[in-house]
Amino acid sequence: MRDLHQIMKDIEPYTKFVFEHEDGFMKEFCKPDPIYVVDLSFGHDEVQFGFVKESGQHLSDTITTEEFVSWMRKVRGEYP
Repeated sequence: MRDLHQIMKDIEPYTKFVFEHEDGFMKEFCKPDPIYVVDLSFGHDEVQFGFVKESGQHLSDTITTEEFVSWMRKVRGEYP
């Protein structure tokens, strides 16, 4: 089994990508009225995230890993 530190290191670029493109991520996945992403975690089949709405309410949601990869490729200008 891989070392947990290595797994975290492998995930770091994806986490960084989300926060570097936070507005686009929120526009695509955080509805309605998000102001910022507060939590992000990656699982085998899904990405879980939390965000804060304009009202101050905290919400969480999930998307599939496939949806995340498709969004990331779109932002990068790549085509699946």
